[in-house]
Amino acid sequence: MSLRIMPLLRLVASLVLCWILLSLAGRLHWLLPMLLTLITLLNVVTIWLIQLQHPWLETLSKQTWGARYLKLICRMTGKPFPPNSKPSTLLLRSAGDFTQAAQRANQIVRGHQPIVERLFSRIHEHQLLQQSRLAGNSIGPLASFLLVGQEGIGKRYLMRVVAKLLYGAKGIDVFHCEKLTTEFIQGSRSQAGELFEILRDDPLRLLFFEEVHKTPQEVLPLLVQFVKTGKLSSSQQNESISLNQTLVVFSSTVAVDQLARLDQQSQAESVYQQKMLELLTDSTLDSGLLHAVTELYFLQPPSDQVKAEVVTLLMKQRCREHDIELRHVDPEIVAAQVLQMEQDSGFQFVPERIKKLLHKPLLAAIPEQPESLSLRVNAADVSPPLTV
Repeated sequence: MSLRIMPLLRLVASLVLCWILLSLAGRLHWLLPMLLTLITLLNVVTIWLIQLQHPWLETLSKQTWGARYLKLICRMTGKPFPPNSKPSTLLLRSAGDFTQAAQRANQIVRGHQPIVERLFSRIHEHQLLQQSRLAGNSIGPLASFLLVGQEGIGKRYLMRVVAKLLYGAKGIDVFHCEKLTTEFIQGSRSQAGELFEILRDDPLRLLFFEEVHKTPQEVLPLLVQFVKTGKLSSSQQNESISLNQTLVVFSSTVAVDQLARLDQQSQAESVYQQKMLELLTDSTLDSGLLHAVTELYFLQPPSDQVKAEVVTLLMKQRCREHDIELRHVDPEIVAAQVLQMEQDSGFQFVPERIKKLLHKPLLAAIPEQPESLSLRVNAADVSPPLTV
């Protein structure tokens, strides 16, 4: 028999089989033939989209049910699962981009200038190393850091700024380590882990794990593993996600007093990093994680000048939310806010205090609709009056 006739015979056989199935289904219920026809058309269209590698597949694969449906179709047809078509580049590329980003970050975040500059420099170095590796040989995430500092010092805020400059507005996910579970990272037999789903949706993001010293013992090896390998696998199916464009950052508040006594300026950076590692290991932080991360950073407690700058910035930001420019603030008002800061809480409660402080002045400004205002001390009134 001619090979040209074989495809035609298969088509005829398929049509006859479909006709028989539709006839039998019609005897059971009149809706069944219509339902079978729609399912067949859906499968045909899906196979066609897979063949074309259409962008619509990206949207479908984001849904758990959609990904399972695509895998079933690919398994039946022998076609490869469609790759993620999301862009795999950061917003920052050149050395100049990273330098400008560090300058921008230092305008927004006060008191951590050397760390901000070094952090962006390290990310750029690792980006260059990632690009120079052979395809498929990428090891580790884009970069990984451990930030150590007292509570309320601005670690999370700093990372939000870094994430926005690297990835855009929605480029960060914050996790509290004491709430992590193996199911969250690794998943189960019936369902992929939540972290896996987050990264499958978009690996271009910053993962920020707060208070890593509180991580459950059964979860810690999983964190160390994906920082070392730069891959996260699903226990549900044989699939892994590369973290080569993902920034992983941990934070901790252990050994703050001991680290504050280290003199960073009088010793080489490698010596300082080694002493930090020893102190943190002695403070029960996992040595495997400490060796796996790219670099360790200690955020010094803010000086009174930095506190005053942050208070002023928060006041200006609060006024801008009401389309008003804060033109002047008496130093006594700023000093009073600085004195209210406690060492253990840092800037944690400052935004709420600023809201309460500006409540009456902003309320008084609403009828007049001024473009700017000033806050001055009034001896006759506890709250500062409004000067338009």
